[in-house]
Amino acid sequence: PPYTRAQINHPRIPSANQFSRPHREECKKGLRRSARRRNPQSHKTFAVPIEVNDLADGYVAELSIREASIGIAGLKSSVDAVNRENVGASVDLSGIKAGSRVVEKVVRVDARVKESEGDLNITISPKTVRARIEALGGKRLPVEVKFPAVPPLGYSYSNPVITPASVAVSGRLSEVARVRRIILTLPNRTPNGPIDGNFKVTAVNAKGVPVDGVELEVEKARLKLDLVEVPATKTVIVSPDVSGVP
Repeated sequence: PPYTRAQINHPRIPSANQFSRPHREECKKGLRRSARRRNPQSHKTFAVPIEVNDLADGYVAELSIREASIGIAGLKSSVDAVNRENVGASVDLSGIKAGSRVVEKVVRVDARVKESEGDLNITISPKTVRARIEALGGKRLPVEVKFPAVPPLGYSYSNPVITPASVAVSGRLSEVARVRRIILTLPNRTPNGPIDGNFKVTAVNAKGVPVDGVELEVEKARLKLDLVEVPATKTVIVSPDVSGVP
């Protein structure tokens, strides 16, 4: 705009009202462009595990997807201030109980960014996951000895002494129900003397196949076993010798 001679001789910064509206808008755009050049837009992506929050005691949850991708966009200075320790993802399972059944439910995945500065655009993928909730349980079963080999000729095994005599098994109810026996297995060789040692115990199903996904209160049990000498035996045929007249 035209200035008076006094303004020309005594320059000063004109007030905003002295500019036309288009001129003011152009100045604002210029300031924004300048700010973007000094602090441009930026983007980061973090892969984080999905945490389970507020699950009732005595239950276990399994998620269909265990990891989420969190995207963070905004001014470079704000994005650069976010690191891996500030980012997390979780699902809220409060109020969900399965009883003796297995419950499956689709739940929302929430993203969190701690100690962020400035406005950030936060995205997360996946937005939902399927949660499988099941009650935990347990039972106690006696420990049985599995003899992989027959005793040496002329000997037999004595009654085994096992400590502990029984072992508790725990885990998901569906897995615990599959366990039928607790087996202590001896080394696969013929013993040549008394046995006194700690051996691994295994939970197996009705077919003798190990059951995964359950926990035993002990990993090993102590077995004391003696070899007892048995009298030699022989089978013979007896033929009666009959004489005289009845």
